[in-house]
Amino acid sequence: MAAVELLHYSYEKVNKQAMRMSLTAQALRIAKPFPMPVIELGVAERGGAAARTAKRSKKKSSSEAGGVPVRRAGVSPGLFAGAVVGQAQPLPYQADLTEVVSNYSTFPYSAVGKMFFFAANGDAYVGSAWLVGRKGIITAAHCLYDRDDDDAFYSNMTFAPAYNGAATGQVEVQLDESVIDPRYASEAWPNCLMWDFGAATLSDDLSQQFGYLGYDASGVIEATLVEALGYPAEARPIPRNRNGGADDPETYPFDGSQMWRSVGDYLGVSGDVGGAANEMTGGCSGGPWVEGDVAVGLNSHRYVPHDNRMFSPMFDHDFLALIEWLDERGAL
Repeated sequence: MAAVELLHYSYEKVNKQAMRMSLTAQALRIAKPFPMPVIELGVAERGGAAARTAKRSKKKSSSEAGGVPVRRAGVSPGLFAGAVVGQAQPLPYQADLTEVVSNYSTFPYSAVGKMFFFAANGDAYVGSAWLVGRKGIITAAHCLYDRDDDDAFYSNMTFAPAYNGAATGQVEVQLDESVIDPRYASEAWPNCLMWDFGAATLSDDLSQQFGYLGYDASGVIEATLVEALGYPAEARPIPRNRNGGADDPETYPFDGSQMWRSVGDYLGVSGDVGGAANEMTGGCSGGPWVEGDVAVGLNSHRYVPHDNRMFSPMFDHDFLALIEWLDERGAL
């Protein structure tokens, strides 16, 4: 069983009563990139050390993790009968590389997608997520739960795997249920971001067409370079250097219509939050950090003014509770 009682939400009533958001040009015009949480330098340290120490002290060993493994490999769609998506063809790794993913039909990129959802005030937002099983996805908790305004889950949520704004016949699947760790809702800002991950079940099995990523919930990232994926939707200048120099006059044309990858140095871990060089912007929230076909983190938040660095909650026993929940619902 999970170590804590997860906060749960069912989308069944919402989907029956509310207007279903379709992936049309009109919907894309009104949808906004979900704001990336930003922490002023030093804020995370005030009153946060005790919380981080307490969290680490409660980690479970692999033998206590329940019925799911601490690490699981991804599954390429090519392993399923009749699959039409390409086999794994990893793109080259290079520090400080940010570029559009060139072929969405290659795994593991096919397992990453775009999220569409509504806030209580009717505003439409977009984020990123990734398949972690036959009918399960992982994203940032802040893409599922409105902590700031209404303390409620967002509604009418859809997931579009391998989304490409220029393509026709885009697959779009609605979420059935979602969960977050209750400490994301209850802990003071910004310590809550140590639990900025959530899971959801889908109405359809997407694994044969798109595959799914594995995960590593060991609480350790061993890579020297991190490849972050997502759908950034706010254009930003290209940094000329990382030491306070002027920005390049050119910009990254982030508009949410394409999947991007940002490969950068892994910066290590402080408490239960890991950092990596990453130049993507709002809209990439929830997108995975991958080592091959295994997710080891996700796009969660930034520190001001280091907007070329992204941070992720560590995937540990608290993350594994989400995987257990998906397993209990037959979504893995």
